[in-house]
Amino acid sequence: MEDKEQSKRLICVIGCGGIGSFLASSLANLRSNRQLIDKNGSHGVIILYDPDEVEQKNLLYQDFTEDDMFLNKAEVLATRHKVVSMPTRVSRFKNIVQSSEDLIVLCVDNVETRKQLFKECSKGLANPWIDLRCHGRAIAAYARSPKNSLEFMTESLPKEVQEGSDSCQIASDILSRSTQVGNRIVAAIGCQMILNVFRGVPFSTRFEYEF
Repeated sequence: MEDKEQSKRLICVIGCGGIGSFLASSLANLRSNRQLIDKNGSHGVIILYDPDEVEQKNLLYQDFTEDDMFLNKAEVLATRHKVVSMPTRVSRFKNIVQSSEDLIVLCVDNVETRKQLFKECSKGLANPWIDLRCHGRAIAAYARSPKNSLEFMTESLPKEVQEGSDSCQIASDILSRSTQVGNRIVAAIGCQMILNVFRGVPFSTRFEYEF
């Protein structure tokens, strides 16, 4: 962990499933190699939020093993990567971040939860904010900007959601055990976006692709 005397910049990863579990691994590796340091010398501190436990089906497409079964996802990853975990639901964004520079990264797995998080974001929080999405081979990554307002982001969400598809995978793919790796791809994209934020490098604020 970082020295207590170092200034910190929180990276709040909301959701530790198909996207968040792989993002956590990549971020922890970057932190270990001292890549998460911004131009002001603030070190990235990774905080993982997820209230859910590891289920059998998660082993197909999330970064967990059988030894993790029935344990909290955030706590499993935090122990593995020596980062901070918050195994509870996020009810108010203002209670998460500690400064206007802290970064929020949404990796949640369903539309309704994402809408609620957008609603919390719309209450005036000006923090850097990234939204990572995946559904099978279709992926999307967004960063809040003048061109990507929260109103636009809400409108970009699916109007109709297939029953049983509250996942980064398609329900039928999970049943047939033929899952896709779009979740890993968008996690890697999100990792680069986070690096860009720390390094002050311009990058696309909207990315959509289907493999």
